Amino acid sequence: MRLPPPIDSVRQIMEKTHLLEVLKEIHSTQQLINHIFSSRKKDTLINPLDMFHEFLKVDIDVVLRESEDFKSIDKAVQNTHGPTHKAYTLTI
Repeated sequence: MRLPPPIDSVRQIMEKTHLLEVLKEIHSTQQLINHIFSSRKKDTLINPLDMFHEFLKVDIDVVLRESEDFKSIDKAVQNTHGPTHKAYTLTI
């Protein structure tokens, strides 16, 4: 087994630190998901997304197509649709 290359610059330290922070967030999220699923009643047929919203104490409301909120969401979706995803379009 080869040893990884040594970290020999401040930039590499910052990159590795950022990576560790992201991994920590992923771990925390996974623990939350596991907690949500393990705390639910086994005999209920609740959609997992509904379980998350209930756990986070948030509601989902309909956004009217004519509203400014809808326009903002639509613009964000269109502007963040990456160039590697040219094979399809997103419609809200």
